[in-house]
Amino acid sequence: MKKTLCSLLFTLICVCTAYAQTTVSGVVKDATGETLPGASILIKGTSKGTSTDVNGKFTLKVTNPPPIF
Repeated sequence: MKKTLCSLLFTLICVCTAYAQTTVSGVVKDATGETLPGASILIKGTSKGTSTDVNGKFTLKVTNPPPIF
């Protein structure tokens, strides 16, 4: 479950940065498709982050888009 969630977050952040240069946003869901309220989202290698709202949604403003691997 944790591995799936991390993979989902990584993919979501990478996809979102391809469309927006200063804002990353999305919805965090578990393997069954349920949204995850209160999940933490962090930009790897920084202290920049946020958490999801009650619907699993998040928005994170960044000065530089995170790298896409």
